[in-house]
This record gives sequence, structure tokens and C-alpha cells, in this order.
Amino acid sequence: MSKYIAVAAGLMVVGWAFFPFFFFFPPVSPSVSAPPLLKTPALDVTSVKNLAWTTWKNYLLKAKDHDLPGIKALSHQISSVCADPAQEETCFALMDGVYEIGKTFKQSDFKYEKADARQIITYTDGPERIFLYFTVDAGGNPKVLGLRFCYDTTEDKEGCANLNADTLDNDGDGWWNSVESLFHTQS
Repeated sequence: MSKYIAVAAGLMVVGWAFFPFFFFFPPVSPSVSAPPLLKTPALDVTSVKNLAWTTWKNYLLKAKDHDLPGIKALSHQISSVCADPAQEETCFALMDGVYEIGKTFKQSDFKYEKADARQIITYTDGPERIFLYFTVDAGGNPKVLGLRFCYDTTEDKEGCANLNADTLDNDGDGWWNSVESLFHTQS
């Protein structure tokens, strides 16, 4: 697990230079709204894990190939950098960073998942945890939303140390706080 964190830290430093606000899965425009609450049946744990992992692996392949249309099809949102054809080189660098980090992940390491009809979170054991976040579209297909690394500490009352915080929905809109925090708007 330490190798994941070391690779991630190095790539984050490089990526931060290209896109300082949100390295992996940056903002959507303010005109994009979250999908409506879905009325799909709950997925069983095996289905959720396999669907999310398949989406993640396909996303990585599209990133490796610099396939922007493929990335768009598998993502909840893309960066303003990747939406701007004039910044193609920077966009490709972001894709390369995501691929380099993500290619080291193993499905067997992501032992835990939380899911409902709108969102999926899958994550590894602590104390160094990796979280993959997905939204679920109207057809029941996972869309890559984000990636986070965090550490279990007693000071972290709303993140890794309190895994129940992942499914809190303080504003009652159907999106868990941890998922909703990855929805960004451009200023």
C-alpha cells in the first residue's frame, strides 16, 4: 500500500502544476446539474464491485490511449483543461498521471464498498486508504467521479477514521456528502 501512496504523491506534485484545484477529476461547469434521484433497484455487493471495477479499468485504458471521447463517456465530469482543445497537451498529461497511479491498483485491494442507486464508493484497508468514487447514470452504469487517498487518524472525524461519514447526506438531496464534495463548479 505504501507504494501506492509514494507513486500518488509524486504524480500529484507534477499534476498540481498543471491543474492546482483538483488534480484527478476536476470541475464541471455550473450549467451541469447532478442527475435526478434514480428509482433503480439496489445492486448486490458483487455486482457493484464488478461494475465499478470494470468502469475503472476501462477508464484507465481510455486515459492511457488519450481517448477523450472515451473518457467523457465513462466520466461524471471532465476538467476544464480537457474541455479546451487548446490545452490538449496538458489534458494528456493529466490522463497520463491518472493512468500511472491507477494501473498499480488491484481489485482485490478494494475490499469495501458502499452503494445505492446514485453512487458507489469502493475503498481499501487502512491506515493508508484509497477511495474510488462513482456516480450511477439512469441506465445503472457507473461513471468515474473521483479518487482520494487518505490516512486513518483520530483527528480525521469525518473521513477515513469514521467510514460512516461517507454515506452522510446533510442536505438531504440524495448525494452522500463525500460524493457531493467531488462535484465542482468553475468560478
